[in-house]
Amino acid sequence: MRKITYTFLAFMLVTSLHLYSQSEMDALKFSRSGLYGTARSIGMGGAFGALGGDMTGVSINPAGIGVYRSSEIAGTFGLQSNNSKVGDIKNRANDFNMHNFGFVGYFPLRNETMPLINFGFAHNRHNSFNKTVGAAGSGIGTMMDYMAERSSGVDREKLFMGKDLPDPFLSQDWLSVLGFNSWLIDGKKNADGKYVYSPLNTNGDNPFQEIKTYERGYIDNYDFTIGTTISDVLNIGVSLNLTDLYHYIDTEFLEDFDDGTKIKGGYTLGNNVITKGSGIGAKLGLIYRPIHELRLGVAYHTPVVYSLTESYDAYLDDDMGAYIADPDYEKGVTSSARFSNYYDLRTPSKWVFSAASVLGSNFILSADYEVTDYRNMKLKVPAGASNQSFYDYDNQYISEDFKVTSTLRL
Repeated sequence: MRKITYTFLAFMLVTSLHLYSQSEMDALKFSRSGLYGTARSIGMGGAFGALGGDMTGVSINPAGIGVYRSSEIAGTFGLQSNNSKVGDIKNRANDFNMHNFGFVGYFPLRNETMPLINFGFAHNRHNSFNKTVGAAGSGIGTMMDYMAERSSGVDREKLFMGKDLPDPFLSQDWLSVLGFNSWLIDGKKNADGKYVYSPLNTNGDNPFQEIKTYERGYIDNYDFTIGTTISDVLNIGVSLNLTDLYHYIDTEFLEDFDDGTKIKGGYTLGNNVITKGSGIGAKLGLIYRPIHELRLGVAYHTPVVYSLTESYDAYLDDDMGAYIADPDYEKGVTSSARFSNYYDLRTPSKWVFSAASVLGSNFILSADYEVTDYRNMKLKVPAGASNQSFYDYDNQYISEDFKVTSTLRL
């Protein structure tokens, strides 16, 4: 039980810190991609970089558009299911949508050296964030104990909601602000003149704790590609890619108290964060075919530069009147206004090296080797804004904590 309780507290700590600013984990979340695309590419584990002639293959290596010898319109729907289980609490999040849609326009030039030029557009799902997780249990210690501990030394006058604090969650710890204004903690000066906080006295009644997280969102990629083939030996392609990002996470922590016969009171502590924005990048690719049965490919994906907006709020809905004798106490919701933050993110660049063997119409062996240097992720405040050094520590952590990674698709 102790493990469950401490897990709750650690989780809420991470969530509360998210309200202050972005971190290296946000940069990682928005820089990674999953296995999405056409049915053919997914059926081959995404190893389509040297083959071309496929919408997802073109997204991996834009030189693949030079393989087309006719125009094409294609789309793929996908169903994804994420399951979670913590103790006896089970949750499932299903996601059914279009993973890929696009078209290629084939334009023959009737030239032996450069026999064609092809144009294409493709929408590809890059990542999905659909997830629901819940956990429940009884343990020693309460969230109110944690609030009181975090508030130690904070001037009591600074915790009143709205008093000279346009955004209290940037000025003081949000757990302290909400806990104090909901009567769950209170502070008194000690002999040294510093405030020491104590949690609301629940007379030793048993706390039952539950946490729920609801996460949704996506990263969609839109590629505008042009490519050709030189003497049917070397394919060349270039793409401009625009990216649309949306991420939503809602977290609730519930704590109820009972005396062994009935629930006497409780509260719900929650917050939600919405991040959305767009990015721009480019891709360059080559596919070389020294003999008919062998294709070698290389592609470079530039960093995607995002301009993102994050909006957030928090609330505490309490009904703890059974433990509060003060006549001024009123149960209900104590909530913040909705605040916004603007920032830029640069994702890491990526190299994809590919090889494929095509034997007639019966056999294909294909491999992609992808290299990404996550040390090159970078968070920034928008150009022209003050405090340009705001993310220096986060970017230092990124360079120290992450490394070059490689992925093999076969």
